[in-house]
Amino acid sequence: MVQEEEAEKLEERLRKLGVDEPMVEDVKEDEADDDDDADTEGDKETIANDGSKQSRSEQKSHKAIMKLGLKPVIGASRINIERNKNDMFPRGADIRLVSGHPEVYEPCDDSFALVDALLADRGNLLNHKARFCMEIGCGSGYVITSLAIILGKENSGVHYFTSDINPDATRVTQKTLFAHGVHAEIINTNIASGLQKRLVGMMDVIVVNPPYVPTSEEEVNCKGITVSWAGGHNGRTVIDRILPVVDELLSDRGWLYMVTLKANNPSQICLVMRKKGYASRIVVQRSTEEESLLVIKFWREGLDDVNDGNITSSSLGFGSWFGRK
Repeated sequence: MVQEEEAEKLEERLRKLGVDEPMVEDVKEDEADDDDDADTEGDKETIANDGSKQSRSEQKSHKAIMKLGLKPVIGASRINIERNKNDMFPRGADIRLVSGHPEVYEPCDDSFALVDALLADRGNLLNHKARFCMEIGCGSGYVITSLAIILGKENSGVHYFTSDINPDATRVTQKTLFAHGVHAEIINTNIASGLQKRLVGMMDVIVVNPPYVPTSEEEVNCKGITVSWAGGHNGRTVIDRILPVVDELLSDRGWLYMVTLKANNPSQICLVMRKKGYASRIVVQRSTEEESLLVIKFWREGLDDVNDGNITSSSLGFGSWFGRK
């Protein structure tokens, strides 16, 4: 009874709008085919007059578009839509396959920014032909897994290493790697302690999402998930420990991708690395409600032009950005 009343109300509204009651007719398959053929013949005549050739499916699509009331563009009989080749490569780790743990840092804005930087620089990474790649502070394994997927089959001979001081993080990373069919050597250590002598000068790519949040120095030495974000004074305590280690591990053609926070004074970080012989540039710059993130790429240059007297943030091309409040 309710459905009948609703139907009557609907019909009444349609009549007020001047809409005729729809009529449903049974159409036999033969008649439908005849209509399609007749329409196609008409389309063929029109197309022939325009001097272009279209397939049967294109003709039907043309008819359907005309029924929508769209006006044809004079001189255009076909539009080809091609997918950008850059959209066809892997986009990194599947967040649904990333394992978790209450004491392990989950992928967040900084993790996504770092992976986006690797994606933005993918062409250069593929041409770089890296042999050894490493992530310092693997957390959930999202970044190192993404790096392996981004490089893909084109760099099947790459060896991956990753480290974390949190034992729970190493176990979670192992699960994330396994879920994506990727392998890496996972070491439970502080930054790269115990590895520097064996891996000195070998790493062609290092990625780091360091603990950069300004905190008390006491929090830096905590255990569990706190160690993944507690960065000490100005968020630089752990970063300043990582930089000389990276300098030892990187090969002569090595690249470093590192996440920094505006509060870390990234311009000064670039100057520190410049004195060690590294050039730098911002790959990704991203602002959230809570923080302003940058992913900076570092690579080795000659030491001849490194001079304390002429190193300035503006000479590095960062003056205009780092001067903003």
